Amino acid sequence: MKKAKTEKMKTETENKESSVQFFHPCNPPTSTAQERNWYGKGKSALKPAARLARARLKAIVELYAPEAPLTGAIYAFVRWTFPHTAESKKRAQGLVSPKITAPDTHNLSKFLFDVMAETGYFEAGDQQVCTETIVKCHGDAPGICVILIGGQVSGCPFFDGREV
Repeated sequence: MKKAKTEKMKTETENKESSVQFFHPCNPPTSTAQERNWYGKGKSALKPAARLARARLKAIVELYAPEAPLTGAIYAFVRWTFPHTAESKKRAQGLVSPKITAPDTHNLSKFLFDVMAETGYFEAGDQQVCTETIVKCHGDAPGICVILIGGQVSGCPFFDGREV
């Protein structure tokens, strides 16, 4: 009886999920890691606007850094909510509407995950992120919403144990 209880506790500990969740109200940066000045053969540096965007993201991410890094496979949900433009506000009628203009979602997320890795969010680096859901929209409450779930990624529709 004791052995079964110990095994059950061990399994619960192994399946324990760690997570980080935050919403930071701000106007998200529009500069990305793709914006570089090229010098000579294969040498580049971030443009000033991109350096500023990276520094802003790092300052935001540091506010919500976990006490211990996330372990195992990580499911990431990131929503970038930009302020409404005159056109999007008219179309959305006060609701959230998709942002279909630059920057690209993967370029926005590159900076974010790189900065999170530097700040100690991940045990082994941003390569632990195995599933990303990135949303880019216009809304009345601009900001960055981040949900990271580490460890055993249960409830994720892409990891139900079946082979595809």
